[in-house]
Amino acid sequence: MSWEDEVEIFKCPYCGERKIITPIGITTSPVLIIYNLDEKYKTFDYSNPYLSVLKSELSYHRIDIRQFRIVNMWYHAPNKRKDCFDWSIQNVVKEAKNKELILLLGAECVRTFTNTNIGKVSGLPVKSFILSAPIILTCPKPNLEGGIGEFRFAISNFIQKLEENNLL
Repeated sequence: MSWEDEVEIFKCPYCGERKIITPIGITTSPVLIIYNLDEKYKTFDYSNPYLSVLKSELSYHRIDIRQFRIVNMWYHAPNKRKDCFDWSIQNVVKEAKNKELILLLGAECVRTFTNTNIGKVSGLPVKSFILSAPIILTCPKPNLEGGIGEFRFAISNFIQKLEENNLL
């Protein structure tokens, strides 16, 4: 593989978008968090407001978010092209391979990977038709303007599964 081929990895093969949202965190982590970046927040790093709330909640329990792998559901800004979406999902599935626990963060992620409404399964284990991890949990995005009770319930279940399965 030449360096030109490697550069092409950071470009959508369908629309040519070069602003690829790359995963963050430890590649070999047994835990994957799949998230959908809210378009009004342009950063996909630990300073993103939603990831910042998740980071704070985990650190309250002495868990460092950086030990997990985090991937955005879309590998670039969402558009109407099905081939771009499918390419993004294929990349997420590659990231999910051999993971022991996956946390689906947000209603769109839950719907995409389970065909289920998050209101019915928030904080609970689910089965996915595309992801194969033994444990897949759901979590709503934290409400940045108010109560986060449902979010905290889901995170407490996530932490419990991490501890039960020696994933910390």
